[in-house]
Amino acid sequence: MMIRSITHHALEALCVQASEAIVAVDAQGCIILFNPAAEAALGLRAAEVVGRLLSDHAALQALAVLLSEADSSQGAIRVRLPLASGGQVPVQVIALLDGTPAAGEDLVENLVHDLKVPAASAKNFIDVVQEAGELNAQQLDFANRARLKMLTMVDAINEVIDTFWMNASGRLYPQQTDLVPIIRKIGREAGDFARLRGVTIELALPEEGCTVLVDSTRVRNAISNLVNNAIKYSLNGGTVRIALTQEPGSITCQVTDQGIGIAAEELERIFERGYRVSSKATERVEGTGAGLAIVKTIVEKHGGEVFVSSTPGEGSVFGFALPTG
Repeated sequence: MMIRSITHHALEALCVQASEAIVAVDAQGCIILFNPAAEAALGLRAAEVVGRLLSDHAALQALAVLLSEADSSQGAIRVRLPLASGGQVPVQVIALLDGTPAAGEDLVENLVHDLKVPAASAKNFIDVVQEAGELNAQQLDFANRARLKMLTMVDAINEVIDTFWMNASGRLYPQQTDLVPIIRKIGREAGDFARLRGVTIELALPEEGCTVLVDSTRVRNAISNLVNNAIKYSLNGGTVRIALTQEPGSITCQVTDQGIGIAAEELERIFERGYRVSSKATERVEGTGAGLAIVKTIVEKHGGEVFVSSTPGEGSVFGFALPTG
């Protein structure tokens, strides 16, 4: 399954970057990931242990015992592994039961923190360089390219979090939430990305607010995915309009763009996991194809429905409706 492949490779990439020693095992206790921090802390090479049981290696036998005594439903546990020298080293053990961690979203949110912070810092440094003095045309072009890459990286990191959430518990934590300030913040956060793409963001929101019982984090991510997609596929600039309306019993969020549009035969597959529109125009657009599948999952878990309409060469309308009763 493509989405499982995406999440496994994403987990591996995140663990490689982590400063904490991390060991991942499958349902049989076979080691499938041994990150560089674990190599340094335990004095072992990944090539020596990956593919073998924890209990096969003397230095890891204590870890096998600690894992067997732990609650496997936790998905990830932190233990202090005793060393032959008499000391101890903290190790995080991830149990992948069916290809994804049992506590995936919590685990990944912790791991990606190590990536989101430096990515945001790198973007801030680029901003400071531009503010420090006038750049020539080539320097400005390089700075804008670097900023765009940083924004794309943060977008991808957020997709990883939501993808793991879909494959792990998929739990919702609903609370009464006003969506208007959330959408205003999304518009501000997408501002840099939009400007670099030559896109203008417009908001059409009810002045009195729009309060509904939802998991605010997940719904925010759904809207953000729609907005980022609209900007990414507005290859010739234009306007992205975010509209929110409330009627008795439901609210509707709609994102309209003036981008490249989607052919009619592709629309019925657009929300499938891992599916991407294939055309010459979209070859330059970066992404995993997971964004719209994430939106659909979040909306349906709230009892709502997604919708899309599009005209090639003119733009698209993506959105969703959620019940409020």
